[in-house]
Amino acid sequence: PVSGSCDWPGASWPSGQGPEPDMQRRLTSLPMRAYQIDTDRRAGNPTTDMAWLCDGLELTTKSLLLQGVDLGSEVKVEARTWRRRQGEGATWELWL
Repeated sequence: PVSGSCDWPGASWPSGQGPEPDMQRRLTSLPMRAYQIDTDRRAGNPTTDMAWLCDGLELTTKSLLLQGVDLGSEVKVEARTWRRRQGEGATWELWL
């Protein structure tokens, strides 16, 4: 996992605007699963970025109960999924 800001080449994503169409196509073609945990206060939170980038796509939400790191512990996760139509890009997920 990696957290931090991105440095977009040239004017491919002007400040305060959306990305250039070619950059948007390249970005949405990448399968993505982003994570946010409640114990990390230093890393950036991808929730609003993912929602903005997936605006207009159908959102499905599923609750998961996963095994934790510590023996006998469990982690409750809300998995948000945005699926694009075939040929229009990759599926993106956000696990909170």
